[in-house]
Amino acid sequence: MNKIIENDDDQGLDWRADADASLDRTDPERAAARPRGRPKGAVNRKTADFSDWYQAQGFKDPLVAQAQFLSADPVALQAFFIEHEKTSKAIGKAIGKAVPALIDIVKEQMACARDLAPYLHGKMPT
Repeated sequence: MNKIIENDDDQGLDWRADADASLDRTDPERAAARPRGRPKGAVNRKTADFSDWYQAQGFKDPLVAQAQFLSADPVALQAFFIEHEKTSKAIGKAIGKAVPALIDIVKEQMACARDLAPYLHGKMPT
């Protein structure tokens, strides 16, 4: 059963305390004064903090690494893998080094180009 409270002061409740906030939510003039949400172009503090930490550690920029991989000669990359690969795999009845084929290297470079393209070329206007 609902109990009717005759005096809000006894309970410490005041319905008038939230009246201004309610008006801000419903009054179009007040709502237009301050838009909701984060302002356009505002930087996320967590992302900025991580970027500062990442640079302080001296790590290579991921876009630079992608650009270097993309512009590398696929034959030179395959030679690098042949020289440094220690894993063996079965190739037919023989056993050889687990080295990627040239076509696999080129496919990875194309995927890298696809990932890097939005940073260099914006969307075309509609």
